[in-house]
Formats: sequence, C-alpha cells, structure tokens
Amino acid sequence: MTQTKLKEIAVLKLIGTPDRLIARMILIEAVGLGLIGFLTGKLAVSYWAPLFPKHVVMLPEDTLRALAITLVICILASVAGIRAALWVPPGSAIGG
Repeated sequence: MTQTKLKEIAVLKLIGTPDRLIARMILIEAVGLGLIGFLTGKLAVSYWAPLFPKHVVMLPEDTLRALAITLVICILASVAGIRAALWVPPGSAIGG
C-alpha cells in the first residue's frame, strides 16, 4: 500500500513532516490491517467451525500465540514500506 502512496508521502516530506512520523503512520497502518485480518479470521473460525463435521479447537494460548505471530509479521513487512517511504525524494511530489 505504501508503494501506491509514494506521491502523497513525498508531499508530506515536502511540507516538513519528520521521517519518524511517516514511519509511525506506516507501522500503525500495517498493524491495524493485521489486527483487522486476525479478528475477522478468528470470528469466522469461531462461528463457522461448528457447521463443519471436523474442526480444530484453538485454545486461548494458541490464539494469543497466533496473534503475536501475526503482529510480528506485520511489523517486519512494514519495514519494506517504511524504507521506500524514507527514500522517496520530496521533489517527486511536484514532478521532480
């Protein structure tokens, strides 16, 4: 998603937004999307699993472990977006 927003990020850099704030915005977006995906999946599994003849029961500690792994993956994946955002030149916002 960051790749499609590089022009907007360049505008933010052009008006003086600190790199730390841009990185934080990308990280929060990645973690937020990860949480939304995790919660959607957890709710789907919780409500639809009984409709199937065989299903896996997840213990609470398994759910917490899966959530932690999901968040770590989201944080690691956001590093690529943060790097791209920090390398974009501010002049690219005006066609430079």
